[in-house]
Amino acid sequence: MRLVLVVFLPLTFLFTTSINAQDNDKVLHAAAGFGISAVTYTIVKSTTKNRKKALIWSFVTSTAAGIAKELIDSGEDGNKFDAVDALATTGGGIVGGFTMHLILNDKKKRTAEINETELAQEAFFALDAEISGSMESSR
Repeated sequence: MRLVLVVFLPLTFLFTTSINAQDNDKVLHAAAGFGISAVTYTIVKSTTKNRKKALIWSFVTSTAAGIAKELIDSGEDGNKFDAVDALATTGGGIVGGFTMHLILNDKKKRTAEINETELAQEAFFALDAEISGSMESSR
């Protein structure tokens, strides 16, 4: 299930937005937002070890990048601020942030669950051996 979310959700998002050549610009904005968000998430997560902060900062940076790009574009002759481009960048950032959130999930939690299961199995086998041993000695 995680593979579906990590691989197919971003691809679906990118391909469904590229309906015609004009929308290709939106795909580029979404891809840029995805990349900015993924890099930001990775950096913040590795420095703070906090997944929530990493997710929030990945959203903030992709949104800020989209708005900054459109503000720069609006200063050019014959160009204007395009809110849809900024939203495409933010949308790509949201997908990128959640993708990294799933990929960089803490393995310690899963390792702890595995260790608990192994301990329970060891306890069960030890108890089983003890019961079997006591049953054989009573015969």
